[in-house]
Amino acid sequence: MDWLFRMDRRLLDQATDDGSDDGRTAPVTAADLTALIAEHGDAKAALQTLARERNEARAENAKLRKSNRELKDRAPDGSVILKGDDAKAWGQYKELGTPEDLTKALEQKGELEKQEAKRAKSEARADAAEAIGWKAGALEKIAGVDDLEFELREETVEGEQVKVPYVKGGEVGDTPKRLEDHAKEAWSDLLPALKDDGESGDSGGSDQDRSFQSQSSQGAAGKRGAASVDEVVKRKSAEGGYAPI
Repeated sequence: MDWLFRMDRRLLDQATDDGSDDGRTAPVTAADLTALIAEHGDAKAALQTLARERNEARAENAKLRKSNRELKDRAPDGSVILKGDDAKAWGQYKELGTPEDLTKALEQKGELEKQEAKRAKSEARADAAEAIGWKAGALEKIAGVDDLEFELREETVEGEQVKVPYVKGGEVGDTPKRLEDHAKEAWSDLLPALKDDGESGDSGGSDQDRSFQSQSSQGAAGKRGAASVDEVVKRKSAEGGYAPI
């Protein structure tokens, strides 16, 4: 029986190879062999089963090794295999051009976005200057003005809807403030240069009264939209219903 035990042990070790790279096999005990013989009825049947499973395992191993060699030939070291959505996306990327083309396009896009943002900020400043009666060119030259964000808000003054320019960001902070108030605090010495002299002499009031000038000269009042603060002040003063401070 010793020779049978040794043969059983050798065949069982081969059949139970765990496939690890270091060639180690799962440990086999006498109890394992006894259970195996009992399962198949006798030692000969157990050996036949083990031999068949060993041959099948060797054939499968050879098949896998061949497949592995073929994959290595098709995908050299450093290759990346894509499948599913990744493979589909890669095909779409290739249609867009080379990596250099994509990099250049992204750089151009970034530059265009910067130019558009600069244009939009300049336009917002021009609208604010028009609403308050300032020279847009003079406002553009103030240091740090590019860090500010300008917007027009509709407010009710003496029962009239008027467009009032606000500013935030930069030296102003995150809380919007009326452009007129910020100018008095930060640009008081620049106000004479900012104001549009074309309409500075028709009010007769103080500089504060004339801080908001006419926003538009488009014709009849029905076509002009919201009135400016200055227009409301002039009309109420003429009617005797408003006294400038």
